[in-house]
Amino acid sequence: MKKFISSLKEEEKIILKLRKHYEQYGYKKIKLSKFESYDLYNENADFIKIENIITFMAPTGKLQTLRPDVTLSIVKKYARDKKKEMEKLYYIENIYRLSKEDMEYKELNQIGVEILGESDGYSDFEIINLAAESMELINKNFILDISNINYLSGLFEEMNLGYTLEKEVLMNIQHKNVHDLEKILTRENVESKYKEILIKIPDLSGKFHNVITEAEKLVLNEKMQKALDELKMLGQAFPKMIKNGKILLDFSIVNSLDYYNGLIFHGYIENNPKIILSGGNYDKLIEKYDKNKGATGFAIYLDELSGKYKIEKEYDFDILILYKNGNNAKLLDIVKDYIKQGFTIRTEKYRDDFNTNFKYKEKYIFEGDRLTGEE
Repeated sequence: MKKFISSLKEEEKIILKLRKHYEQYGYKKIKLSKFESYDLYNENADFIKIENIITFMAPTGKLQTLRPDVTLSIVKKYARDKKKEMEKLYYIENIYRLSKEDMEYKELNQIGVEILGESDGYSDFEIINLAAESMELINKNFILDISNINYLSGLFEEMNLGYTLEKEVLMNIQHKNVHDLEKILTRENVESKYKEILIKIPDLSGKFHNVITEAEKLVLNEKMQKALDELKMLGQAFPKMIKNGKILLDFSIVNSLDYYNGLIFHGYIENNPKIILSGGNYDKLIEKYDKNKGATGFAIYLDELSGKYKIEKEYDFDILILYKNGNNAKLLDIVKDYIKQGFTIRTEKYRDDFNTNFKYKEKYIFEGDRLTGEE
């Protein structure tokens, strides 16, 4: 088993480690269909924000899709089981989306966890802990950026911007585009006290306690203060990671206010600018199916790790056997015996001009009923 594990790619080893880790915390693996009803995504367009979904007509005349999102499928499946009070699940699934880089459809691999049926202080603690530990298993040099969307939600409730303007403001906060944000607020004649606060939001990022101090200066109502108090409580559970700069605060992390509430977070690793992990509370989504339930979780984008772990292996396998005419049953016994001993082995038909790009430790020739030589 050790030889087998050592032969795996780094991404494959990480998946095994993450699976073991989630199961140690009592999470159960769930398997989903790659096909979904188009109606599911059409009804939840604000949540997934995905265009150009792969859609096709089933023989029944029903419009179906290749799944572009896992969370919606899990929530739908959970909501159908009325007896379930709480579920703790993890998954390894593919999603199908249009790449913005080359405008081609991609099959993307994810692993993630979901807590369904509860949304409380402890579930938030556990999900952040799992996210941080997952990042550490991937790469010890990681950062987990955390925010609480209710801080911005409370501010917007105070301002009453309107749906369209709110979306425009959120987009510029997300991209830390202070210049355009200020232009929009000026154009819309937003009251100066609100304008001053909003312009400061994109820069509310960095060391956990420093950002809390600055954010408290901008609080206008109880909802904003409650969001900060929840972050403070969360911070008490991870003093070492906060001190070491592994967990930071960033109020420019925003998701749809239509579905997300409370905690939201992104994970990064060294030398990779892309988001590796993303998650948060999405009680508003599950309320569409069961009004008294809560939900929180995260996904890890495994395809973003492949470039990080392009490490050249010393060997593709341990042993190469080139076989001539001989006892095929005997050759198979030899191969199986090597495998039982933990070796990796490949057999190829012998040719005088045999050439390969494979890398191996040992090469043998099989002839008759035995290995006749080592080269």
